[in-house]
This record gives sequence, C-alpha cells and structure tokens, in this order.
Amino acid sequence: LLLLSTYLIDVAADRSQLDRQARRMLNYFGGGYAKDPWNVYFGGRKVGDANAMTFESLGGGYGKDSWNVFFQDHKVSGAN
Repeated sequence: LLLLSTYLIDVAADRSQLDRQARRMLNYFGGGYAKDPWNVYFGGRKVGDANAMTFESLGGGYGKDSWNVFFQDHKVSGAN
C-alpha cells in the first residue's frame, strides 16, 4: 500500500490507473525528452540529476537545466 496525502492506494490493483495519471502529467517536448513535475525522461529512461523545473531541450538529443548539459539520458561532463 502507498500513502498519498490522506488516501491509501493499493498500488498493485491501481497500477494502470496510476500509470495513466502519470502519463497525463508528462510534458513532451522536442528531442525525445519529456518531464513531469519531478523528473526528466529521455526515451522513457529517467535523466538522473536533471532539474525538471529548469530543464529544456536543445535539439539533437541534447538538453540542459540550470546546472548541467545532457546528451540523451547522460550528463555531459565539463559542459555548461
């Protein structure tokens, strides 16, 4: 069971409903990227260390947030 706010949700029974709700929260934008309020994704894989609030796609598989540059789901070392 998962406690969300004041509601208990049986995750196994409600997984498809939760997945649909999560997909509705995704904001898809160019270059294969998508984000929800908390995470950034590339091709369905979470982009670690990416800040969803400031992330933007640069095209060609590149994206950036206020601190890092990413190529697909990998941080580009030394780039800013």
